[in-house]
Amino acid sequence: MDLDQTLRILREAKGDPARISLASVDLLLAEHPESAREKLRAALQVAAIPHWFDEKTLEVLLDGPLAAEVQLIASQLRRLPVVEPFPARGTGAANVHETSRLALRSWMKGESPDRLAALSERAKIYFDGKAPHLRIEALYHGFTVHPEAAEQECATLYDEWNSMGRYEELLGLGVVLDELLAAGLPGGAVRSSVIYQLANIRYNYQPRSVTADQASEALAEAKRSRVLWRIAIANILLGNVLRDQGDLTGALEAYRASLAIAQRLAAQDPANADWQRNLSVSQDGVGNVLRDQGDLTGGLEAYRANLATRQRLAAQDPANAEWQRDLSISQDNVASVLRDQGDLTGALEGYRASLATRQRLAAQDPANAEWQRDLSVSQDNVASVLRDQGD
Repeated sequence: MDLDQTLRILREAKGDPARISLASVDLLLAEHPESAREKLRAALQVAAIPHWFDEKTLEVLLDGPLAAEVQLIASQLRRLPVVEPFPARGTGAANVHETSRLALRSWMKGESPDRLAALSERAKIYFDGKAPHLRIEALYHGFTVHPEAAEQECATLYDEWNSMGRYEELLGLGVVLDELLAAGLPGGAVRSSVIYQLANIRYNYQPRSVTADQASEALAEAKRSRVLWRIAIANILLGNVLRDQGDLTGALEAYRASLAIAQRLAAQDPANADWQRNLSVSQDGVGNVLRDQGDLTGGLEAYRANLATRQRLAAQDPANAEWQRDLSISQDNVASVLRDQGDLTGALEGYRASLATRQRLAAQDPANAEWQRDLSVSQDNVASVLRDQGD
């Protein structure tokens, strides 16, 4: 292809990222008939649906080409300037560059939404698996075709990995959620939930990247959804961020707003474990701020209410490791305030109860570094009180 032809093709793209990506096919196959170029353009659009592809992926997503065609198409796609190797997903895996991939998905969303939905449905089924990266990829496509169900899957996945301390997996999930929001995930309850989950991941695993404005945005989205439990947990996130920034008055206001909603919901449905846990987190937040402010009596009252809630949850499901760990934190908090008040006997009793809980957890999963660290903290707490007592 000569320079004039190249410039003409690029001019016709008119600076549109999706058209420029598709124009790369014409640059590569300039001497081939239009039918061959059209086939590769269609394949490039399909290859941009997932975050990576290989021959097997193309077999599933393309509309039934022969195996020989898949091999040829995959080979041609890898030669395009908008495609690069992606060895993290296996030998021969490749991906469409992010800018081009997002542009092509956006173009398809506007021009062929039914086709995007059909391809996303196939991708969701294909990538569904046990490996974390497959679960994240399947979830990504689920948000395109079944957003409400994907929202529930996302919350479950976050809770599972957060309780296990799966740092890398949660960061990977955060990257996908960020991309979904940037791509224009619809408003309402689903968007509210995704904003909250992303902010929560950043707060817990990249704390400096979450600002009060971002937490306030999550709360504003929750309020727009008018779903009470979403408003409650968004207030918790805002309280966490404000407390970390030293704004104890603002943090206490956010935690108390969350607590008021959580108490109403928990009273309405005492059997709803999620609402009971949200109640316990709100109680914990109030207790933390009151203690930070030097109000040990108020802090102890909030912590004891929190402990009672978590004891009920832990008794309901002794196999739930997350609830057992929550219980150990509450036992620690009550003991710490008692120690601050000079009640060493009460403190020792609380720390030993926490130690027993954490010994059980650590024995269940010796490879869980977070639980092993929790165990060491409890051992240290018990030792400190014994030392204070002169033992």
